[in-house]
Amino acid sequence: MHRPTDRRRPSLPGWTAIVLASSLPALFPLLHHDSSDRISKVWLSGLLLLCTTALCWRTRWLRPLAVTVCLLLATNLTLSLFAHVSYRHPFNDGLAMSIILTHPREAFGMLTLYWPYLLALPAGCALFLLPAITLSRHSGRRPLVVATALLVTYAGYSWLKAACMDDPPADRKVPSVHLLRKSALFNGSHFAAALHDQPLFDRIARHPVRHRLTVTDSGIDTYVLVIGESARKSHHSLYGYPRDTTPHARRRQNAMLVFDQAIAGAPLTNLAVPLALSASHPARHDPLLYADNVIHIANQAGFRTFWYSKQEAFGLWASSISGIALSAGQQRWIHGDHDGALLVPLREALATPGRKLIVLHLNGSHPPACARFPPHATVFTGGEPADDCYDNSIRYTDALLGQIFPLLDRQKASLLYFSDHGLERQPQRHPVYVHGGGLPSRQAFDVPQFIWYSRQVSATSRRSGRVTGPYSTADNFELIQDWLGVDTGRTSCRSPLARCYRRDDNVHVVTASRDSMPYARLRERPD
Repeated sequence: MHRPTDRRRPSLPGWTAIVLASSLPALFPLLHHDSSDRISKVWLSGLLLLCTTALCWRTRWLRPLAVTVCLLLATNLTLSLFAHVSYRHPFNDGLAMSIILTHPREAFGMLTLYWPYLLALPAGCALFLLPAITLSRHSGRRPLVVATALLVTYAGYSWLKAACMDDPPADRKVPSVHLLRKSALFNGSHFAAALHDQPLFDRIARHPVRHRLTVTDSGIDTYVLVIGESARKSHHSLYGYPRDTTPHARRRQNAMLVFDQAIAGAPLTNLAVPLALSASHPARHDPLLYADNVIHIANQAGFRTFWYSKQEAFGLWASSISGIALSAGQQRWIHGDHDGALLVPLREALATPGRKLIVLHLNGSHPPACARFPPHATVFTGGEPADDCYDNSIRYTDALLGQIFPLLDRQKASLLYFSDHGLERQPQRHPVYVHGGGLPSRQAFDVPQFIWYSRQVSATSRRSGRVTGPYSTADNFELIQDWLGVDTGRTSCRSPLARCYRRDDNVHVVTASRDSMPYARLRERPD
């Protein structure tokens, strides 16, 4: 008698497809020479996860869960592809934090540059889902149940081991980070680490560090701190760039203290700005020190403080920068197409009596640079389109400063400008200008910085000329205190405004992976 064929008996092609699909997550750890232990765990967890997906597919109401798992695996793969192509380095905590804190409008702008990676999501999902469906149809239930039980046991054991250790290593202080890091969803560990840091940032505004301050008369009543964005020093004519990108700064340089070799503390905004404004430093990077920042010090010294930002307020309660901004007496996140919208609140703040510190946080030259200036501000055309857009964005920032200088000339005022970080220029790739990654070059850190003084400031209160040699913008924490005429009682010779200033030839930086390393060890340019 003829027996019907068992459609669900073990199928060699189905298992072969699953084994091959589970190898995809391990591809990038293998390319980046991770340990064999981690690579094997990534592959094994991927295999067990796809078997679990196949088991879910056998039950109709669990199929959405199966699709979700495959979509997560595809997202993990896409993030690794993006980081590898853009930076030749694995995805990391800094990039995860940048994604979490990105406003939808900024995210849309970035997608115009990175849209090809979106196509990888449905393709990647199909690469994982189709083998799982094949296995679910041609394999018995028992091996899939056993694989699911092994996955749950392994995940539970790894999590409990990390959670119960008395003195865990850095990656085990957050069990979910440790669990994900050695799984097929390893990029999720970077988001888990970033989310773990978020509650800390709200404490920055709520728990200020108090100092015994001495405030001296600096001869200046109005201080304006302008924080640029993604501006490369090498594209400023103030530093010799052949295109006239900074005509207003060049005309005012006789009243400036110009920093010839300013080096950003990090290649990403969410790391670089807190490093520049707080006691945290690349050589001892600790987010807990963000609570000791220049806004708190200015408040304690009796200044009226203002923070006006063109960086969007999305993620306001989680952002390390927003934690510092919320410490200001008045904060506002300004809507409007371009940085020129900051002039309205600036004029209002300038009309306020008393000594004041006003912070303007620009969008500057953040990618896509073509969106950072209005059409009528286009000056440079005919060259490489990416270079034209980038140079026009630098010129637009200079034009904004050119409108601020006359406003301050009416007061005893000074302006400190620096860019949070630079960008790497990779002419053979798209996009051409990108943030530095886990193994960045010096281009991601070389930034412009200068202090300008108005005509109303006496000659004895001005400092002009050049600061030669390497200088870390992470030392702006001390510099700004001296600039404001505030002494916290801590002896530091890192500020060029201090009488005891000593140049630091061993400047350290923090990479996007949050690793500290000497600037001198960085490559001159990206590969």
